[in-house]
Amino acid sequence: MPAQMKTAIKSHARPMVVATLLWTGMWVFLPPPRIGNGTILIQTILAVGLLICLATVCVLFTVLVRAHMARLSVALAHIEPSPTFLKLFVVYKEGVKVVFGSSLTLAWLAGLLFISDKLGDHFLLVPVGAAVAYSALIFIPTWLFTCVVDAIPYPGSQN
Repeated sequence: MPAQMKTAIKSHARPMVVATLLWTGMWVFLPPPRIGNGTILIQTILAVGLLICLATVCVLFTVLVRAHMARLSVALAHIEPSPTFLKLFVVYKEGVKVVFGSSLTLAWLAGLLFISDKLGDHFLLVPVGAAVAYSALIFIPTWLFTCVVDAIPYPGSQN
């Protein structure tokens, strides 16, 4: 196994463990989903798919936090912030962005379903054009919110 692969596996081990623990907790405390008359194979495939999605989200969140930590560590080298408070600050900012982004993603999906339902029987370009316009309209506040949250300085810095 090449050294780069080992490094990549080791660097993403913690999010994978978190995702696995979350998934195990969901199976212990929540009843397994029953999808119609689905067989155990279909339910297992869905469960594995959800686990992969959950692990991907954990890895992406960890990558975002590490990148943000690296940027702030360089920018704040002159005041030497506490690593614990810096990490808490970064995780909080990224968490706020994730919650806001998730909410707008659900609103975007609901809007696309509404457009599909109301304009689906028109010519193809009408619902597609409305969906593109709505997607651009939803992207603008998401991008602005991300820029505003990223502009919040670390407490005690001169920025």
